[in-house]
Amino acid sequence: MNFKLLNYLLFSVILSGCASVEYNILTGKQHLAFISDEKEIKLGRRLAQQVEKEFKIIKDPRIRDRVNKIGYSLVDVCDRKGLVYHFEVITAKKNKEKEEPNAFALPGGYIYINQKLLDMLDTDDEVAAVLAHELSHIVLRHNILKLQEAIGTQALLAILASQAPDAHTVKKIQVALILMMLNYSKERETEADRLGIRYMEKTGYDPRAMITVLKKLQDYQFHSPIREYHLHSHPYLDERINVIKSEIELQKNIKND
Repeated sequence: MNFKLLNYLLFSVILSGCASVEYNILTGKQHLAFISDEKEIKLGRRLAQQVEKEFKIIKDPRIRDRVNKIGYSLVDVCDRKGLVYHFEVITAKKNKEKEEPNAFALPGGYIYINQKLLDMLDTDDEVAAVLAHELSHIVLRHNILKLQEAIGTQALLAILASQAPDAHTVKKIQVALILMMLNYSKERETEADRLGIRYMEKTGYDPRAMITVLKKLQDYQFHSPIREYHLHSHPYLDERINVIKSEIELQKNIKND
């Protein structure tokens, strides 16, 4: 395609108000966002309703208070404060014994960690590592970009437009939720690690806990039967650990300068 024509079309889309140019705060790279913050919040709320249908929300106040205290301390230093953030601990309603350790973030500020993963974490620093990583996905709008790329903007708008979802729309919502629970690309996972480390530094949590969390996941995968989840949900763990070590060293040098 003629690049001048392509640029003209992109410029026209932006002028029409259908998209906006956003910048990655880590890399400076720009991308087109077709979903506004307002629509993102509405989409997140719709997906959160589906989470409540498929998972049990843990109501134990000790657990909730701990996760919320850590989560909101990270929100206080994050780069995207225009959202109302929600932190929940969940567990499977059925087949609980087959539940895999996981955490995920939805558009609009919804962050979930399941009981299986929380039980593996020994310190508040490790909990902060998980929450900081998921919070960073929201700050960087990784979840919206992933949904735009995977199921298309029109499908997302259809989910938003439906007041009483029909079977077809419900299926789209379920697919969107599954996508949010799976891994991002290697690039986006490492971006969330790097930004999460910065948030941990600012709140006084030990960023090295991010390494111990990943090593626990490695150990869990090593001692578990090989399943599709293990192949796709937390890839590149060795590479991520190396990136984390480099980022911790970089932040240490910046602090000492």
